[in-house]
Parts: sequence; structure tokens; C-alpha cells
Amino acid sequence: MFADAVPALDERIAAALTGTDALTSTDASAVLEEAETEFRSLEQQADALDTEALSPSLTLAQAQAKRAEAGDLRFRSDRLDAACSALRIRVADLREAEERARRAAQQEAAREARDELAAEIADRYPALVRELTGLAKRIADCNAECEAAGIPATAEAQGRGVPANFMVSGGTLATIGSINLPLPRAYGSAWGTGGSMFGGVEYPGLNA
Repeated sequence: MFADAVPALDERIAAALTGTDALTSTDASAVLEEAETEFRSLEQQADALDTEALSPSLTLAQAQAKRAEAGDLRFRSDRLDAACSALRIRVADLREAEERARRAAQQEAAREARDELAAEIADRYPALVRELTGLAKRIADCNAECEAAGIPATAEAQGRGVPANFMVSGGTLATIGSINLPLPRAYGSAWGTGGSMFGGVEYPGLNA
């Protein structure tokens, strides 16, 4: 039974140390654990045989046979000890390679998501700026008309379903015209306090 088990383990060790890219650190770790267990077992068996060989109840030939068997077991355990050292390095190398592969996949996925979002921003943001800037301009013009006519300038408040003074529990709501929306490809804001859109002059880059 023992003789059958060891060659099979030896083959698994050799495969773990020289395996292809399909080998994982989990596979190699399992072989390492098995090799360490077998190493400890061989050491214990060899120690027991050495002790038995010293028994005065044995003939010299019997004692020498046990010593020879113990020596064979120690040779096997020495090979397993060396194999365990090599397997530990192999496991560490595989884990490092797997981590590099994981990081590379993570970076590639993040890069794809970033580039996809960048393309969407490039495609949609300029139009959104123009649309929202146009809405803010219309709100400002409507407010001016309402004030000139002596009626409440509540178009934005009504549209958003908030109080006319934009006061709610906890503070004052921001208005559309006060949002600091950056231009697509130029320094400055599309509108806001003192925003030139309200003066009828577009910032350079807004239509780029």
C-alpha cells in the first residue's frame, strides 16, 4: 500500500513543479500539503524503526534489516523535504503570477470602463451643456419678464415642485442658474453668478 502511494505522490509533485499554465496555486498548495504530511509520516516511521533496531531481542540480521529500512525511509523523506522546499517556491511563484493576472484583468476592465465613459462624455456633454445653458437662459429671461410684469418669477420653482423662495427645511436649494457647470473644452463655467450666457455672449469652446 505504502509503495503504491509514494510513486503517485512523486508524480503529482513532478507535475506540480513542471506543470503547464493550467496549474493553479491551489493545485500546487494541495500537493505541498500532501507532501508535508507524507514527510512527517516517513520521519516518524524511520524513527520507530531506528528504535526497534536497537532492541536486544533481535538478531543482528534483523536489526540491520530494520536499520536498512529506516535508511530507505529517510532517503524518501529527504527527497520529500527537498520537494516541499521547491513546492513552496512554486506556490509563491504561482500566486504572484495569478495576482499579476488578476491586476492586469482589473486594470483592463477599468481601462475599458474609463474609455467608454470618456467617449460618452465627449459625445453627450457638449450637447447637455448647450441644452442646460439654454434652459438657464430661458429661466433668467422669464424671471426678468415676470418681474417687469409685476408677477412672481416662479417658473423654476413650479417646475421643480419647490417653494417659490427655494427655502426648505435645512437650508436653501440651489437654482439651475447657480450651478457651476464647466465648459467642455475651455476654461470657465457655462453659467452661474456673472455667467456671460446671461449677457448673450457664449464662452469660447461651448460649441466646440
